[in-house]
Amino acid sequence: MKYIQDYINTARFQLQDRVNSPYRYADADFVQGLDLAFDEAYRIRPDIFVNEATPDLTGKPLDITIVPAPRGYQMAFVYYMCGYVTLSDQEDTTDARAGAFLTKFISQLTQTAS
Repeated sequence: MKYIQDYINTARFQLQDRVNSPYRYADADFVQGLDLAFDEAYRIRPDIFVNEATPDLTGKPLDITIVPAPRGYQMAFVYYMCGYVTLSDQEDTTDARAGAFLTKFISQLTQTAS
């Protein structure tokens, strides 16, 4: 994963949101979730952003803007995006799913690989 569009595509795959007529979640919502993921990641793990500013990805071209997520943490950012957009659903069952995605985000940021 490299570009904003790559993150959106991966999040859509995780959410099974692959039918473009229209998609269930808007690209702008995913980008907003990705922006917020950087803020949350910085709050939880400021050490992985040494000498790096958190990016502002809103309004940037999706297919050419590189996402500066730290290597090894890219899926964590995807999980945050999934949780963020899932929270916007009106269905009762989505709260647990959104919570699971957000928990995976935190877990991947805070646990070391064994």
